[in-house]
Amino acid sequence: MLIARNAAQVPALRASFLFAMYAILSHTQGSVTSWIRSPGHNAAHGGSTASLHLLGLALDVVFPTAATMARAKLLAKAEGIHYLDERDHVHFQAMPAGSNIVAAVKQFTTATAMEEKGEA
Repeated sequence: MLIARNAAQVPALRASFLFAMYAILSHTQGSVTSWIRSPGHNAAHGGSTASLHLLGLALDVVFPTAATMARAKLLAKAEGIHYLDERDHVHFQAMPAGSNIVAAVKQFTTATAMEEKGEA
């Protein structure tokens, strides 16, 4: 199971998540359509201000067939990776334990938005 309890653990969690997803996608021919997003890009796509895309802890993926999509979901579940069925893709995300990760995402989003506006 993938776990991070604070922002300092995010890089290691990201590496574990991506390693697991690479293995899953190499066996299912999935194509990544979205990974790391800036706060502006995330907002333009209707993403949450606490989206794990902002930290590289979420992937949106499309699959060539329903069978390969089902296999990817089973493999992800076995790795402790959460997924959500969206209408045109599957959203996979690392499921870090604790609310500190959500706080880290919000802190990152605020700091990045300030930098983009020249306020930092």
